[in-house]
Amino acid sequence: MQLNYTITQEHYEDVIAFQLKLQRSKRRSLIQYIVTNAIFIILAVYFLVTHPESSVWSRLGVMGMAAAMLVLTTDRRSCSPGKVRRTYKRYVRLKLIQDGFIGPHTLLVDKNSVTQKFGDQSNTIEIKRCAWVNGENRISMILGGGVIFEIIPNEVLDQNGNRERLSALIAGHDADGTASD
Repeated sequence: MQLNYTITQEHYEDVIAFQLKLQRSKRRSLIQYIVTNAIFIILAVYFLVTHPESSVWSRLGVMGMAAAMLVLTTDRRSCSPGKVRRTYKRYVRLKLIQDGFIGPHTLLVDKNSVTQKFGDQSNTIEIKRCAWVNGENRISMILGGGVIFEIIPNEVLDQNGNRERLSALIAGHDADGTASD
């Protein structure tokens, strides 16, 4: 099976949004968020109660710091379009996106391997190491070894039964639905 498509900045931003939502949904992240804010608010209230002689400016400063901490940690957990765009721009600036990744792609899938080609690069992975993720918005992903191996626009997958054939191949079946050996 061969698929040809183009990955755009918007597709990559969808991957970033997916990763941010995944990170935000982890229990440890939520517990850390709650504990950090609770401790800071408790300390602020403790200061206000135990130091009644402090000036109004000191009290306002402590309350302002507690509010700022709440806003900063809430923003850190957010997944706004602005945050996604800033993250994408940071990735470009730090050269974390491989040259040629934004642009034309070719995906080749057979019984044994999945190969992605973009720019002058080609990467291959054994199909048994692959997993399929139906992403949100405009993309779906192939995971390889626990990391995102390739992103595929949903509009390409929704044509000619591509999604079903690709899912079947990755699940260990031939394109016609029979189990592969």
